[in-house]
Amino acid sequence: MQDSSPKKSIVLGGVILTILIMTVLATGIELIVLRPLAPNHLGILYFIDRLFYWIFVALLWLYATKLENQPLLIWKENRYSIGTHISHLFALFFIIVICVFLAGILLSLMTHEGPSKIIKPLADFLRNNTFLLVFTALTAGVTEELIFRGYLQTRLQQLLKNPYWAIIISSLIFGLAHFRYGTIKNMVGPFIIGSGLAFYYWKYRNIKVTIIFHFLWDLGGLLYVVKHRF
Repeated sequence: MQDSSPKKSIVLGGVILTILIMTVLATGIELIVLRPLAPNHLGILYFIDRLFYWIFVALLWLYATKLENQPLLIWKENRYSIGTHISHLFALFFIIVICVFLAGILLSLMTHEGPSKIIKPLADFLRNNTFLLVFTALTAGVTEELIFRGYLQTRLQQLLKNPYWAIIISSLIFGLAHFRYGTIKNMVGPFIIGSGLAFYYWKYRNIKVTIIFHFLWDLGGLLYVVKHRF
């Protein structure tokens, strides 16, 4: 009987490809490349930039189904009641908010670094564009969870045969993918968030909760920076 499991080299290739593509997208270089095409339509360029994440998810789906011969989401999704979903979301928010808050205080005492220089221009840009603000949060919530938890974490576990290393490495990459914000705090925070969501996904096998959490977290963060003028 022929072994239907994917070749390790194919899975490893997908992991490396994911890391490379997310590194490129994290630099924002695509905006620099696209800007001369429509210098007076920054909103359109920003929308196209967000679309790249959705396109990459589609490419990952093709890679998984056609080359790996397995679904994009290889873990069977567990079904929970609406009440359980809500309780899980509240628990995640409670734990992650405390961890991020304590880490922020510790980093402030250790590094004395200022706020990110990216946040203010982003807030100014999104302040009068509700659609792009919501679309930004939605894109992050859906695509980043499918990429980092749905694909990267599960493939790393396939390769390493260890769920904890898969959680740590995928979360570390998730944190480093936020380096464009220019501060240690803006990488440590996502690392903590990614670790919490990765552990949840491994234990409870429900990516819908991590997507909703990620969307609400980013939406709340964007609304906060837009409302409070830095």
